[in-house]
Amino acid sequence: MQCHCSGSTHAAYLENGAVTNLAGSAAFISSQVFGIGINGPDVYYAAALAKLQQQNMRLQNLKLSAESQVGGLQKTIDKLRTLQYLWWVLIVLALILGYWLGHHKG
Repeated sequence: MQCHCSGSTHAAYLENGAVTNLAGSAAFISSQVFGIGINGPDVYYAAALAKLQQQNMRLQNLKLSAESQVGGLQKTIDKLRTLQYLWWVLIVLALILGYWLGHHKG
């Protein structure tokens, strides 16, 4: 969602549920986007918006961190799975070699 405010050079976007403030001021965004001033109870809304934006950014960082950890763990699982297949192939080859050697010498 982009704000089209007259005479304003800011833009607010809704991306993945996160309101990002390109102007850097919660009071400015709340006054321009939501049409409220920055006096009285409106300061409360601006502060609440800033707090929610902070919390949202923190949660996005946690999500990215968790996704990164999941990716790393998935790579580890893939490596271990490949190693497991290699061991199974070696076991089968050892059994075949043992059978072959046992029947040719006996």
